[in-house]
Amino acid sequence: MKRRNRRQGPDIDLTPLLDVIFIVLMVVMCQQSLTSNAEKEALTELENNMEVTQAENEIMKTQLETYETEDQLVAFITLNADYEKNDPKTRHIRLAYNDETVIEDIVITPDTQVQAYDQFVSEISAFVESKKGMPVLLTLQDEGILYRDHVRLEKEIAQLQETYSNLYLTGQE
Repeated sequence: MKRRNRRQGPDIDLTPLLDVIFIVLMVVMCQQSLTSNAEKEALTELENNMEVTQAENEIMKTQLETYETEDQLVAFITLNADYEKNDPKTRHIRLAYNDETVIEDIVITPDTQVQAYDQFVSEISAFVESKKGMPVLLTLQDEGILYRDHVRLEKEIAQLQETYSNLYLTGQE
């Protein structure tokens, strides 16, 4: 009886499989290289933008340091309109500029209503003209104001805003 050497199976040639694996490996490495180059370019661009922003920030800091107070940056007007409790026909428009000291107290009565609003417009106009080149923020405190005065003041302020580009009405919180 003859004994045969039996092999475990036919020979498998792994060369084509290795070729495919190396091709896939090369594609992945090239893709990684392209991605890292794009990321480096993006990072360089971000660094350049950051340097420009830092330079602009330094310029703004220098400019702000030249101002001693916010009064040199922005002008404020506080407008308070209310009526007298014992005489609702008599109303007051009080204007306070920047430091909250009352500069003008305009009294409105049924007889002087037109003159009072004209005086209000002239006071605001004079203040805004004296502050050319800086924004003027006008705050209307309307807690005790009559509706008709509120409507009239908003109308007058809207007309002033059309005349002066640096006058802004801010909300009261």
